[in-house]
Amino acid sequence: MHQVTEGQVYEACHPLDEQRRIRVLAITGNRAEVETLGPGPARRRHVLLNSLHPTATTANGQPRRTGYRLVEPPAEREPEVTDNPATPRRRVTASTITDPELDRLWQRAEDAEARL
Repeated sequence: MHQVTEGQVYEACHPLDEQRRIRVLAITGNRAEVETLGPGPARRRHVLLNSLHPTATTANGQPRRTGYRLVEPPAEREPEVTDNPATPRRRVTASTITDPELDRLWQRAEDAEARL
């Protein structure tokens, strides 16, 4: 079994699942907590680690019909934000968190702070 880590993105192996994607959020025991990616609201659930595969083919070269195949390794983490003014601040955006509403909320908070 390959190493499953937080942040990896997997795609459904079954052809009728229309390239459904999931992202690993946490790993506990033999399960991974994942969230669905793509159209519609993100949904969290658990999947067994043995259903997450490194490739779309089995050991004998046949295409997989069940489980999920790895499509994206985890993204590199952003450096931590510090209070040191010499360190440039990195803003968390919807593209790094996957929740588009979060970016709008962040902007509203910055606008409200600017009005104070």
